[in-house]
Amino acid sequence: PVKWRLCPNCSHAEEDIAGVHTSSCPKCGTPAWADSGQSRSMLKVQMVYSNMDYSKSQIGDESEDRVNTFFCKQLLVDVDEENDITSAFEMNNNDFPFGYEFVKKATLREINFGERDLVGEKIMVSGIEDIRKGFKICKFCGKLQTSSGKPQHSFTCKAKKDTFEGEPFEDCLFLYREFSTEIIRLLIPATTMDATNVKTESFVAAFMLGMREYFGNVSHLNATITEVPITNADYRKQYLVIYDSVPGGTGYLKQLLQNENALVEIFEKALYVMENCSCKNDETKDGCYHCLYAYSQGNNIGSISKNTAIRLLKSILSGRDNINRINKLGNVSTNALFDSELERKFIEALPMMNNDKRTVTISQTLVNGKEGYLLKVNDFMWEIEPQVDLNSHDGVSVKCRPDF
Repeated sequence: PVKWRLCPNCSHAEEDIAGVHTSSCPKCGTPAWADSGQSRSMLKVQMVYSNMDYSKSQIGDESEDRVNTFFCKQLLVDVDEENDITSAFEMNNNDFPFGYEFVKKATLREINFGERDLVGEKIMVSGIEDIRKGFKICKFCGKLQTSSGKPQHSFTCKAKKDTFEGEPFEDCLFLYREFSTEIIRLLIPATTMDATNVKTESFVAAFMLGMREYFGNVSHLNATITEVPITNADYRKQYLVIYDSVPGGTGYLKQLLQNENALVEIFEKALYVMENCSCKNDETKDGCYHCLYAYSQGNNIGSISKNTAIRLLKSILSGRDNINRINKLGNVSTNALFDSELERKFIEALPMMNNDKRTVTISQTLVNGKEGYLLKVNDFMWEIEPQVDLNSHDGVSVKCRPDF
């Protein structure tokens, strides 16, 4: 095992070497990096053996005797933004920020923090606080220890002998594997200020639908969501990371960046499938397995909305004719609609005016070509457009930008 230091704020992690990067995170600069609780023992998984009695390993067809065990796992996407970003583009569609970039080499580090539990020490890693109990293994033979029962050792382990003295076990050990590959990062039109993850999951599902329509079989391409902290802000950018499960990459992602309109075609193909699917005639359905749903996203089906995905893609494609090359995606601002947490809470508070005398509903819609809201109070209806620049042409003498 090797001591690693895990950043509580971003996806950076590195071996904990005395005197090196001790005061703050070298990537995001957070001083919480120096907390002693962020230094943990980690073991890189090279090979795993499973030893079991042959008779106990068999199961019959008449019943399901296996027990599911759930683990706390996290995939950290570490990108050197100064050296490894090959190209980046921004779709300039005014009030709806979107962009994407190709990274020739990113380090993907998947960490298994042990079995999930309701009780235990919480550790913050990359903005996510969770109970991370780790694993307990023998220092000499590597045998994993279960939560109950007598100590387990291999047949030849010296710790198994009665004459052994000392503590043979390594407690709270995290397991990890890592590889470097090429990735595409897409700026999700949402931040962690969003109350739900419907927009995020709908965007991911829509993009993977477009990838299937564009390439066909994309089983070797995986998707994950990563968050990047914003300096002096209480929200985080969300990126959709598409990575090649084959170390080094297969060239699929690089092929996309060779065609400047490839991403536009992917969104157009996904939008066409969703708008022409047979489920559009069923008001009870907000997507189906013929269009947006996929079995690989089964755990998030409840958060995937076809109507939300259609709105997002239409907003993104409104800037298809105005694609500009930029240095990196980190320069694109994501907070065009909400400049503060208070503004988001204002929208969330509107439906709370609902009472016996008035019926209040609010829904998302496109207003003047960008994302807005439709407010209905009894028989009256208003369009709400966020962040509008007003001047004398609008009958406002002082140039200003009201929140709504």
